[in-house]
Amino acid sequence: MPIAGPWIQLAVKPTAFDSDDRGTWLIFDGLLQAAGAALLIAGIATSGGDEEPALSILPSAGPHHAGLSLAGRF
Repeated sequence: MPIAGPWIQLAVKPTAFDSDDRGTWLIFDGLLQAAGAALLIAGIATSGGDEEPALSILPSAGPHHAGLSLAGRF
């Protein structure tokens, strides 16, 4: 679960002191996910100009694959 996952895992982790630094990495991971979400929201909220955001679904094909791709301008 993005953003909340590391904090939930930290809450249910055993409270005994472990020699591994799992708690430290969970805190670091949670902070990085929160920063990424904040930057994503800030990027969406602030437009680069007078252009309207555009989203396109395009066919994608190659020698070893076929499918759809999603392209956007924000």
